[in-house]
Amino acid sequence: MTLIKNFQVSRPTVKSIKTFLSNFLAHVRSQQGNLCLRTLTKKILFELNDKNVNTVSLTGNFTDWDTKGIPLKKNWRGIWRIQIKLNPGKYEYKFIINKNDWITDPTNPETVINSFGTRNSIRIVT
Repeated sequence: MTLIKNFQVSRPTVKSIKTFLSNFLAHVRSQQGNLCLRTLTKKILFELNDKNVNTVSLTGNFTDWDTKGIPLKKNWRGIWRIQIKLNPGKYEYKFIINKNDWITDPTNPETVINSFGTRNSIRIVT
C-alpha cells in the first residue's frame, strides 16, 4: 500500500532563500533583548586526594573568589570531591584547606600567575 504518490520536493530558489533569511533576520531584530540563547553547561569534577585534612573547599573566578568556597565531600576512599556546573570558558581556581590554606590543584599542571604573585590552577571547559 502506497501512502504517498508522486511526492516531489522542489529545490529552493535563490529568491525563496533570500525571502526566508530576510524574514528571519527581521524577526531576530524585533526580538532584541528577548532572545534566550541556551548555553550548554557541563558538570565538572574537582578532586583532592589528601586524607590528612579536615575540610576542603573550592573557590575561583566562578564563585567571585568567595573565601568560604564550595565545600567538597570526602568519599569512602578519603578523596575530597565535588561536581559543579560550568558554562564553556576558562576558569581559575584554588582549593581551601582547613578553612585557611589556599593551594593549587596538585593534579593539574595548568596554572597562571595571579595579581598577588602566586599561582591559580586553570580549568578550560569546552
